[in-house]
Amino acid sequence: MLVLEDEAIILLDLELCLEDAGARPLPASDLAGAMGLVEDDPPDVAILDVSLAPGVTSRPVAERLIALGVPFLLHTGDNRVDRDWMEALGVPVLRKPVPSDEVVRRALALLRA
Repeated sequence: MLVLEDEAIILLDLELCLEDAGARPLPASDLAGAMGLVEDDPPDVAILDVSLAPGVTSRPVAERLIALGVPFLLHTGDNRVDRDWMEALGVPVLRKPVPSDEVVRRALALLRA
């Protein structure tokens, strides 16, 4: 499962929760790293933080995952981000703070949907 998150402590927590759930995390802390993982070996499902750096969002990764048919959810704490593109994707949006085990549970549920 791809996990794109720029905050190291949140990324680590999600990784540990995924491992506890029996999933194999594919962590990325920036846009380039996530795109590389998606292109090298598309994940089965993904968790995407929305805001990665000033002016940088996970939108390119989200659009690529849609093109590949990979389910994903958005995990965001940034209320300043343009919500129109997020809502247009039609994917779950979890607003931080959300416990990591809940984020993982919701992401794994996408595999069964």
